[in-house]
Amino acid sequence: MAYRVAVVGRKEFLSIYEVLGIDIFEARTKEEVIRKVKDLKDYGLVLIDEEFADVLSVEREERLPILGVIPTQGGSDIKDFFSNFVIRAVGTKIFSEGNNNGR
Repeated sequence: MAYRVAVVGRKEFLSIYEVLGIDIFEARTKEEVIRKVKDLKDYGLVLIDEEFADVLSVEREERLPILGVIPTQGGSDIKDFFSNFVIRAVGTKIFSEGNNNGR
């Protein structure tokens, strides 16, 4: 079974993900995010606007979707976020330091 990816958060944060073909869902409050996550049972991964990161601490019985927080403008360093995300996903660092075009 193939799972889909969704991003939940503020409208101004979502547009880049829509361009990438990821399903997006607008939410303006923590309560809206919690309701939306409960509705996204058919998704494998739901990334949440960093502003609502405390949603991850809400008790859940479901194993899916997996929840993650994605940095938004003014938040965490996006490069570090994606580097750490890849390390967790594949088990190793695949991006080199600096800009040496993969060499």
